[in-house]
Amino acid sequence: MIRGLRSNLNLFTKTIWIFFVLTAITLNNLPQKAMASGDLQMGLSGRTYPLGGTLNLESGYKILIWGSDNNQSPLQGYLRPSLQYKNAGQYNAGTLKLEFFPVSILGIAGGGESVSNNTKYKPFNCQTYQCLGKTWRTFVETTLKVGYGPWFVLGRGRLEDWHQEPGHSKDFIEPNSGLAAKFDGDRLKNLLVATGWKLNDHWTLLYTGIFAQMMITRGKSETQLGLVKWNHEGWEIYLGAGTYRSELKPIAVTAVLDINYKFVF
Repeated sequence: MIRGLRSNLNLFTKTIWIFFVLTAITLNNLPQKAMASGDLQMGLSGRTYPLGGTLNLESGYKILIWGSDNNQSPLQGYLRPSLQYKNAGQYNAGTLKLEFFPVSILGIAGGGESVSNNTKYKPFNCQTYQCLGKTWRTFVETTLKVGYGPWFVLGRGRLEDWHQEPGHSKDFIEPNSGLAAKFDGDRLKNLLVATGWKLNDHWTLLYTGIFAQMMITRGKSETQLGLVKWNHEGWEIYLGAGTYRSELKPIAVTAVLDINYKFVF
């Protein structure tokens, strides 16, 4: 089974590149009058357990393929390439992502991320696990968003192939899930489920569950959160608390805070 998973890593990466090539062909054949808009997002995110936080920057370009240009309308299809940068002192990560939504409630995405870390993760045992150095991933994901009146549900499933730079013999830490990946490559399954109730134009109550598993090391993590969201004129703030647990960390209370500002041009 493990050999089969590892043999699929290169195929998975090739699939990501085929996805990008097919999308580039689609972009090249779009009519010149296709509507498009750019966006720039800036934000801070943090959690108390396992302790971590990042400065986040993202720039994207939404290209309307069909339908209404109203962002609230499901009657549209679009492409959105984007670049993202994360920084936490000695931790730096850059991500290239391409989203394709044939309708605005259902879409797929793929991309790649490169991570460079020059400081040890304090929440983890960096004597047992490799914390320093460079890692990278390719990923593919699918998203479904449905709602009725003020109630909504979002589901997102993602497969990620993780690798670290050659020369290391220890399993390495993937900090987002808080799991250990096999030293010569591993695959991460990630499922996010969220449901919420929109109280008014500015306030929303949410439940979010994030479930992750490494396919080779078999480690699992689970995060469950209750959140309050406030938004106004490009600002979005999420504040909440819940629990986190994994194979490497016992269950404990965690608090999260996300502050984001989005500018559309």
